Amino acid sequence: MVTYIWAILKIKLNSILVDFFPSFSSTSNTRI
Repeated sequence: MVTYIWAILKIKLNSILVDFFPSFSSTSNTRI
């Protein structure tokens, strides 16, 4: 259950990073 919630949080954080830093979208996706 906790792992499922953590996965959702990472996806949301990733989408936020892409929204604020579109130029680093590919880099953040590679790190995750």
